[in-house]
Amino acid sequence: MRFPAILFLSLMYFPTAIAENIENLQQRASFAYEQMVKAKYEAELSEKDNAEIADKVRRIKQQLLKVEQEAEITRKKLEQANLIKERAINEWNRASEVLARKWEESKMQY
Repeated sequence: MRFPAILFLSLMYFPTAIAENIENLQQRASFAYEQMVKAKYEAELSEKDNAEIADKVRRIKQQLLKVEQEAEITRKKLEQANLIKERAINEWNRASEVLARKWEESKMQY
């Protein structure tokens, strides 16, 4: 009589154990799904942030290139202005020397 009672109790416990195990698996699967959805959302946000930063980097590089080109143009203008200035100084020095010589010559004649 003990064996049938043990068998009966075992059979009664077995479905309960299976049900508890299935419920536990469902909870774990549900938690894993929530974690997956959260990770997917975070990845999408990171992808969006990365795209925005990449676009910002591209724009800044374009601006830098433009400024570098402007700096090169300005440098060339400065070189040209310095050449013109040197020529003007040299011409002024020559003209001043000629004037001084003529002035001295005119003083000697009188």
